[in-house]
Amino acid sequence: KTNGGKHTALNFALEKINTELVGCLDADSFVAPDALREIVKTFEKPDVMAVTPSIQPTRPQNLIQLIQKAEYSLSVFIRRTFAHLNGIFITPGPFSIFRREVFDKLGTYKAAHNTEDLEFGLRMQSHHFKIDNAPTAHVFTNTPRTVPALFRQRLRWTYGYLKNSM
Repeated sequence: KTNGGKHTALNFALEKINTELVGCLDADSFVAPDALREIVKTFEKPDVMAVTPSIQPTRPQNLIQLIQKAEYSLSVFIRRTFAHLNGIFITPGPFSIFRREVFDKLGTYKAAHNTEDLEFGLRMQSHHFKIDNAPTAHVFTNTPRTVPALFRQRLRWTYGYLKNSM
């Protein structure tokens, strides 16, 4: 299909599948061999509608990436805590799994200011759909290598959060 943004690719895939569980994976991420098994175990709870993993940077190679590794490690703890409070509000793009019925009930992804994973998580929260966390399911993602690249990423995330929260 022609490039129309990540949300159009995800929606194109949603038209083609009929499975009970649906996953999305960023192109720059890879999943630990047992991650899917760990996530599926979390779906044994019938009220769970989506599951997020523990996300870690792929092999940090410089100081900027080492700092992000520490930040991502803290976010693993925070996401686990938010899960206990039913407060997870993002289904991270690097790897998240959903029950298909979520899309049947809420619709598909929106353009969402280049933060479709945040928009969809907020939409799930507003409809009281439980997003849980599988802290033993590890996914690794590439992180920005330079301060300007990190700034652009975080500016996009902040802008997306503000726009999607309105």
